[in-house]
Amino acid sequence: MSAKEIKELRLSGKLVEALAMAEMELMEAPDNIWGKRNLSWVYYAYAKLHEEQGSFDLYVEQIEKIKGFNFSIDEVFLFDSLTWL
Repeated sequence: MSAKEIKELRLSGKLVEALAMAEMELMEAPDNIWGKRNLSWVYYAYAKLHEEQGSFDLYVEQIEKIKGFNFSIDEVFLFDSLTWL
């Protein structure tokens, strides 16, 4: 599995498949920053979906999952994207 496959699934709206693949990737290498990033982008997609649907509790749940990775402040692109939701 690759970041490219996860991204393609995510961007095509296949979030269930993207989530399963990203979770598997992280499970196989829990300390891999790329696995955390890939999964975070799937959580971001879910957060965006919940925000559009007005599901604030589900939106916050996804943001909390991203927060749980304790990324450094150097993850500018991800954090900047979150502020625009």
